[in-house]
Amino acid sequence: PGSFSDVEIYRCRATIAEAPAYGEYLKQVNMFREKHKKVFTDGRFMSDLLYTQSNGKIRSNGFLCGDHLAVILTNRQEETQEGRVSAEGYELCSFDSVRGDMRMENDRVILPECSLGILIFRKK
Repeated sequence: PGSFSDVEIYRCRATIAEAPAYGEYLKQVNMFREKHKKVFTDGRFMSDLLYTQSNGKIRSNGFLCGDHLAVILTNRQEETQEGRVSAEGYELCSFDSVRGDMRMENDRVILPECSLGILIFRKK
């Protein structure tokens, strides 16, 4: 409630048919949102209260959903960003991204340009 997506604010100046690549990306984002629907519908927005992340160029927000903490990450930089995300009292159990391009290496998240991903932690 109260949130609007980029397509609702900026892109409504034309039809999505005029931006086919963007339309395809939005289709992927909607599938990602549906796949992780429980987090977005039942989760409680927690900002960055329950986790830390080491790279200020990566935007992030957390959602608490039962005994799970979801951390949404996005990289709006022109180059790949990487950093550590930790949540005291939680352990990482899965991760995902819209285009399948986010990686984890040696406890570091690697987020390519224009990537949107999620880390799911479970309470220990």
